[in-house]
Amino acid sequence: MGGLAVGLAVAVGLAVGLTMKILAIDPGKRSLAWAWFERGMLRDLGFEVHKIKRFELGTRGLIESLGAQLADRPDVVVIEVPRIYPRERRKRPNDLLDLSLTAGACVVFGPPFFVTPREWKGQVPKKISGARTRDGLGPGEVNLLKRWSSNHNVVDAVGIGLWYVRTHDLH
Repeated sequence: MGGLAVGLAVAVGLAVGLTMKILAIDPGKRSLAWAWFERGMLRDLGFEVHKIKRFELGTRGLIESLGAQLADRPDVVVIEVPRIYPRERRKRPNDLLDLSLTAGACVVFGPPFFVTPREWKGQVPKKISGARTRDGLGPGEVNLLKRWSSNHNVVDAVGIGLWYVRTHDLH
């Protein structure tokens, strides 16, 4: 089947309500947070720490965590574009390279869609964006997030996925 036919089949499938699988990723210099959505609903989430060989271990951990879900392949991988903010004194220029490698390695999971922090959450403090993310979840999804609620990276991955679902009218 050619590229146009595959694209058309996906578009028709989504239009008639087939399951759209979304993997949302918040890459970090030493960690990778992820959220898995199906039919616009949060189904799973997690956090991988990778202090050595940053991007390699983070993506390997993600593969191990998602297992069978990744075998089914997401329809889209929504990845936050890495940013280093100049006012943060602890950051080094090479940190951005590590972040870029982590984000770049994630494109192997499916078709990528990159989004900046400003696009999906605006310029608000983490506390506010986290509250907005939690407010956008149903009761079962809130329960799923509880084990990671203090991890702002996981909350951001969920927020990235919710943003994609809403802006692409998949809920």
